[in-house]
Amino acid sequence: WDKTLYPAADSFYIYRDTANYNYTVVGVLPYSALSSYTDTARSVCAIVNGDPQVTYYKYKIAYKDTCGAMSPMSPYHQSVYMFNTGSLFQWNHYEIEGQPVPVPGLTQYRLMRDNIADGNYILAAGASASSTLISDPQYATWQTTADWRIETQWNITCTATARQGNNEAMGTIVKSKSNIKNNRTTSMVKTQENYAMYPNPAGDRFTIELPQGTKKALRIFNMNGELVLTTDVSGTTQVNTSALNAGVYYVNLDGVNVAKKKLIIVK
Repeated sequence: WDKTLYPAADSFYIYRDTANYNYTVVGVLPYSALSSYTDTARSVCAIVNGDPQVTYYKYKIAYKDTCGAMSPMSPYHQSVYMFNTGSLFQWNHYEIEGQPVPVPGLTQYRLMRDNIADGNYILAAGASASSTLISDPQYATWQTTADWRIETQWNITCTATARQGNNEAMGTIVKSKSNIKNNRTTSMVKTQENYAMYPNPAGDRFTIELPQGTKKALRIFNMNGELVLTTDVSGTTQVNTSALNAGVYYVNLDGVNVAKKKLIIVK
């Protein structure tokens, strides 16, 4: 969200619908933090656990001002959940409370495919904003190795910002992403080069251990598949993650023939 519209805000509260439009707080971020939140709160409600691999969810945001007063909650935004039967992919519409379906700002749904599950998504097929199903014409080629997700394309933008004064802004947000689906029951490929990663969960840093004399490019992706950190590692290297928010990420080493490792960051 664009927090610069609310200069009196002290902190932002993120709510999830946990029981028939009863919204529960799942996260609180100070104004100084990046105005972006990854929902990893799985124990707020035993039934509605926020897992994007299970179903879609509705979310609202409110803010507390510097005097301690709470604003009204925003209209809800409903996430996209995708499932497939073979090459046919289906999903629910992205929704915004009080707006028509499809949302007027939505221009297209895009089926994105990561051919070898390394975090690099390409466009597999496109559908109109009124569509909720599409086929991947190359499904047979990649069905045992790829990840798929649905991505929205908007004619509106939103910039998440890190500090007052709009300093250190992220790239403008012009898309929303669904859960990830694949057809694999085991790891995509066998490990040809082992490496250790610890501690996990991590705080402001974690350690990568590679075989002596080995140098690789480390890449960290968030749950939306976006690249958030890149650095070179060799031997035993500490990786600084102090700039990353708490949440779930995926770590990939270029040249290491292994599926991505999950990294949890806590603050």
